[in-house]
Amino acid sequence: MEDNPMRTLQEVIGHHAEQFGELVLYRELDSRGQELSDITFSEFHRRTQSVARYLLNQGDIGQSILLLFPPGIEFMVAFAGVVLAGKIAVPTARPGAVGFKRSLPRLQRIAQNCSAQTILADTAFLADLDAEGAQQWLPEQQYRYLPLPVACDDLPIALPAASLDTVAYLQYSSGSTGAPKGVMITHRNMAANTAVIEDRMGNPGRVVSVEWMPHFHDYSLVKGLLLALYTGSKHVILPSMTILRAPLVWLNTISRYRAWRSGGPNFAYQQCVDRISEADAVQLDLSHWRWAHCGAEPIKAATIEAFLRRFAASGLSPRAFHPAYGMAETTLLITCTRPGQHWRAMPVRPGDKQRLTVSCGAPCSGMEIRIVDPERQHALPEREVGEIWVSTNNPSISPGYWHEEEINRETFQARLDGVLGRFMRTGDLGYLDAGELTVSGRIKDLIIYQGRNIVPTDIEWLAQTDRPWLRKDCGAAFSMDDSLSDRLVLVQEVDKRCPPDCLPGYVSGIQQELAQQLGVRLDDILFIRTGSLPKTSSGKIQRRECRSLLLQGALPVLHRYRSDMDPDVASSDLRGSSLGYLVRLLAMELDRPLAQIDPYLSLFDLGMDSRAIVHFHEVLRSRRPEWELDITDLFQYASLGRLAEHIEASAAQAQETVAPLSEKAGPHRNRRRIPDIQDI
Repeated sequence: MEDNPMRTLQEVIGHHAEQFGELVLYRELDSRGQELSDITFSEFHRRTQSVARYLLNQGDIGQSILLLFPPGIEFMVAFAGVVLAGKIAVPTARPGAVGFKRSLPRLQRIAQNCSAQTILADTAFLADLDAEGAQQWLPEQQYRYLPLPVACDDLPIALPAASLDTVAYLQYSSGSTGAPKGVMITHRNMAANTAVIEDRMGNPGRVVSVEWMPHFHDYSLVKGLLLALYTGSKHVILPSMTILRAPLVWLNTISRYRAWRSGGPNFAYQQCVDRISEADAVQLDLSHWRWAHCGAEPIKAATIEAFLRRFAASGLSPRAFHPAYGMAETTLLITCTRPGQHWRAMPVRPGDKQRLTVSCGAPCSGMEIRIVDPERQHALPEREVGEIWVSTNNPSISPGYWHEEEINRETFQARLDGVLGRFMRTGDLGYLDAGELTVSGRIKDLIIYQGRNIVPTDIEWLAQTDRPWLRKDCGAAFSMDDSLSDRLVLVQEVDKRCPPDCLPGYVSGIQQELAQQLGVRLDDILFIRTGSLPKTSSGKIQRRECRSLLLQGALPVLHRYRSDMDPDVASSDLRGSSLGYLVRLLAMELDRPLAQIDPYLSLFDLGMDSRAIVHFHEVLRSRRPEWELDITDLFQYASLGRLAEHIEASAAQAQETVAPLSEKAGPHRNRRRIPDIQDI
């Protein structure tokens, strides 16, 4: 395979149409892995030029054009057609029929930010727009809608020439820690970073790749669609929901097409571990899968170990796994392990007891990174955590964000004392070890709690470990301020099949694990319904949005633990008898304010059924075994007040039984008191 020279997208498409002609460029599959359509290099050349001429024939359609397509060939034809027309393509998530109106406000903000006047979409989207009455968000009076496909081969319109520094598209950030921003990507950026990726993979030539990731995300767009186009490869496209609905279809497609390259974020590998049996794994042939890339979110060593162990029987080599680090601001790739290199499990921070994450490899060709103290802004030595900075003296680095001059100065023009040139601040934390990068988290997600810096993934991953009903990569840890102090919070999704009575037990296990490993205790633990944790379109956890939903009371909580309602950890200034203990414990179990727990109403009148009362009995037995309560006690002494009297009386009777005779004879017996909250 020839070197990847600096060419504009128009030059690449024309050159490869001549070189590869009728070879397949893209092949599109349905959700079952069945072939829908394909397109050759020569046909792609013809159709993208047709779209470009069609757009140029429309008059004034503005500079930025919003692309709303499902994943597949039509999106890429539209994307390239817009760029060939000299316009700026703006790929973004196409709202589906489900959640259509909920998706439109973000889409409107993107359209306003990039000053789009025209929306290029498939006909199905336009039909959905009318059916949902969504013109209020994207009115025809403000935006011009152009459908695809089109046939304009005969239009005598010359396509404009582009320079390498012309902006080709805007990559809107996923918004995991803030409002989305449009990253400007030029023709030079595309050519440079696809060459960087190809070089790091060892220049494998024309190979087959398979991707399921959303086409509007930089990971899939650059490492999938554009890389195939720039390197003359064959690229197989699966629907984005494949990984959630049927991960076996993904691996079966790799096996069937003998794909050399495929991958995705950590959760994709976890899905395969959770959903694909060993019997199914044996039927796969993954021996040709040589580049299993992973990035876009924190990578868990335990997930990768389990994945490689499960699919060793499929012929997958451990050396095929290649963790990487990158971002839209560098077009995509920054660091990655090298061909044949074995991946390394690493601690999230140097000195941590457990190796929970992995090394993301050394900087790629031309990439220079420094680890910097984000406040003092001076370089740090190896094995010290700081902000990851990338030298802007590299053609992969974006010119900046669209219409964000102040943010661009802060992000893309940072300087280090004694170091020539400027750097881009990534906002990510990490450290170098033997020249390789380990990513520790996001600065904006960093938890400062009681004077300590805590990486949220430490809490999330430890909580999920060995607890099968807690969904992997579906937790959010953060801190909250109340009137007295900071509170450390974990919000965690629960598998929909989870028995409700197992969640209280998980609370104590999580607290013990975090105390042993991190030396912290959670103030709030909220278990929520499957699929309700806010994430970006690329699967990144939105912790700040989760915090906001918690404050609004908008999370679908299945079970909640609060330390200030837990009698066993209440502060020493709290006073009360066994009745006070019972009231606080029940308030915690029912997730209600103390004022709503009337100790003289029966448990049934408080809204508990027989199953809930049985569960409350189990909680009482585990917390206060010395009370020796039988389940019948909770039905016989049906209110908390009567139950407390029974506990006090039983304790007094037990004390009388064991007290010395001399004490029994005296007028003032020393009765053993049931421990108050102040004693706990």
